[in-house]
Amino acid sequence: MNIASSKHLLLVLAPDAIEARLLEKRFARSKPKLLARHAVWPTSGDGFAKALADACAAFAKENPRQAEVVLSDAFCRYFMLRRPVGTARRAELDAALAARFRSLFGESPEGWSFVSEQHLWAGEELVCALPSTFQSQLLATLRHAGLSIESIRPYWVCCAVDRASERRHGRHWLLGGDRHALTLGLFENGRCLGARSRRPLAASEDAGQWLIREVALFPPASGAPAEGDRIWTYGAVAGKLAGLRDLLGEHLGLSQPACFGEPTT
Repeated sequence: MNIASSKHLLLVLAPDAIEARLLEKRFARSKPKLLARHAVWPTSGDGFAKALADACAAFAKENPRQAEVVLSDAFCRYFMLRRPVGTARRAELDAALAARFRSLFGESPEGWSFVSEQHLWAGEELVCALPSTFQSQLLATLRHAGLSIESIRPYWVCCAVDRASERRHGRHWLLGGDRHALTLGLFENGRCLGARSRRPLAASEDAGQWLIREVALFPPASGAPAEGDRIWTYGAVAGKLAGLRDLLGEHLGLSQPACFGEPTT
C-alpha cells in the first residue's frame, strides 16, 4: 500500500563528529532511501549541542518530522539485569538498576539515566546507561529543532537488532565499534547473555588482550563449538575488527567465524 512520501533524519553521534542523514521512505515496508548527508565536528565545551543543532538545521528546508539517533558506544555503559523476583514498582526497579551499576562500575549511579531493551533479550534486560546531562541536552536540542524522536539507540544495540533472526541458533559473538569504543556481546540460541564495552579503542595488541580477557567473563559454552557458531563484526574500523575477529575465532576454535555487516537503521 502506498503512503505519502515521508522524510526523516538519522543522526549518528560520536564524541568528535555528528552526521545527519536525510532519508525518505515511499512505501510502508520499503527500506528508506538515503537522499543526502551532512557532517559537523563539535568543538570543546558547549560545542556539541551547537553542532547537533547545526546538523538538524542542515535539512530544515526538507521539513523532516522525525529523527532516529544512533550513539557511539563511547557514550554508553552496558550491563545485564535479571529483575529481582517480586519487583512490581518503578522505584524497586530503579533501586535494582542503581545497585547493579554501583557494583559493576564502582561509582555512584547519580547523574546516569538507564534504558533497557527487555523484549529483545528473552528474560533478562540489557541495560544501557547514559549520562543524564547528555541525554537531556540531546532531547532538548531535537525538540527545539521541531523533531519528534523515533528512537535513541547505542550503536551495538543497532547491530544486535540487525539480522537478529540469523542468530537464533548456536552461539554468536557480536563485535562492533568505531574509533572511540569497542563492544563485545554474546547471543546463545537467540538470547543475549551480555555485552561489555571498552573505550577508547587503542592499539590492536591492547584491544586483543582486552578481548580475550573479556571472553572469559561470559558464560562458557555447554559443548564444543558448533558449525553454526559465528563472530559478527560491525563498524567503521574494518581493518582493526578483522584482526580481532580472527584472533577471537582462533581462541574459540571456530572454523568459519566471519560474518560482516553494517546495521540497517
